[in-house]
Amino acid sequence: MKVVIIDCATAGVSGDKILAAAVHAGGRDLRIKMEGAIKSIIGDGVFSFEEAEANGLRGLRAVHDIHGRKYNGDLVEAVKLASLKVGLSVWGLDIATKAAELIIEAEREVHGGSALHELGEIDTIVDIVGTIKALEELRLEGAEFFTTPLRGGVGHIRSGHGILPIPAPATLHIIQRGGMPILLSPENYEYTTPTGAAIVAALTFGKVAPPAFRVNRIGLGVGTLKLNVPNITRIIIGEGDGLLEKVWVVETNVDDVSGEILGWLWDRLKGVAEDVSFVPIFMKKSRPGFTVRVAARPELKDEVVKVVMEETGTLGVKVFECERVKASREIFEETVKIDGTEYKVRVKRSKTPSRLKPEFDDLKKIALSEGRSLREVMEEVIRQVEEKYQEGSRKK
Repeated sequence: MKVVIIDCATAGVSGDKILAAAVHAGGRDLRIKMEGAIKSIIGDGVFSFEEAEANGLRGLRAVHDIHGRKYNGDLVEAVKLASLKVGLSVWGLDIATKAAELIIEAEREVHGGSALHELGEIDTIVDIVGTIKALEELRLEGAEFFTTPLRGGVGHIRSGHGILPIPAPATLHIIQRGGMPILLSPENYEYTTPTGAAIVAALTFGKVAPPAFRVNRIGLGVGTLKLNVPNITRIIIGEGDGLLEKVWVVETNVDDVSGEILGWLWDRLKGVAEDVSFVPIFMKKSRPGFTVRVAARPELKDEVVKVVMEETGTLGVKVFECERVKASREIFEETVKIDGTEYKVRVKRSKTPSRLKPEFDDLKKIALSEGRSLREVMEEVIRQVEEKYQEGSRKK
């Protein structure tokens, strides 16, 4: 299992620093490739990565002339368009879109939403899409991402909304929404920006306890100002034999909840819970019922408890911590041909046990498009992907 730590504890995180850190982790070849990809987004303009130093630590700094340049239109649509230009995968597009949506949500919550989602800044788009593209080039789709506490300053800063406190209200909203820890320092400096916080939140959603792993690569992004601490954000990339992590199990027994309500509960927990199951049981007086059992990441445990109690009406739930061991895996995208038409399919590959599993949603789209059974499509996709592995056409 690939493990990625985004280290924001020294000098927080901004869009340009996390972008530079991701590119630095890939070396010179990735640097050249990413400069070309970003120029396809900005069109006319200067953008490059230069070697830089902070307190004797060497990394990369993003250098450009696009500050203040605007993109007329909705931020999410602008991010999607830029994602197409650089060729983001389905995974990358999903992460980039989540980051943009977090920024929009924060602006609407604290300012009424009249600024960033209607008139997007080019450097915001570049930072989001560029960072995710660099991570894809490093083959980190499907990796487990973790964050350290995000450093923030105090005082105030001048912005498009006027004088605002530090941390900026939008930044705090994103940190809260992402369940991320924050570390405040007494300096009057905006260590963490909304864009930086949104990218980290979209990748990690607050996960802070990585397993033991071996370090393979380190990327270091350097900011423009000289501070009392090294003005850097680091990305640390490693590999673990498997992933041992803590999850919380929320459980309750119900005998007065209909199948419709349980179906709705399952829908509400999508994207929040790691796993949801309903187990038929017999309760007191031989009444049939269900055990509702939900697994959740630590930072989302309270949200799961709230949803389960709201939707089932139960008077209490059992909550206990347990360990989960996840097999080492990778997620990649393959092109398959069904009845002469090519389709992109996301595939999970585990090493122990060795198994290929196509993404259900992708199979469903193909089955609907071709008018074939899901079973047929699944068998054909697995056959084609396994054939590619056997022929050695894909690097293992």
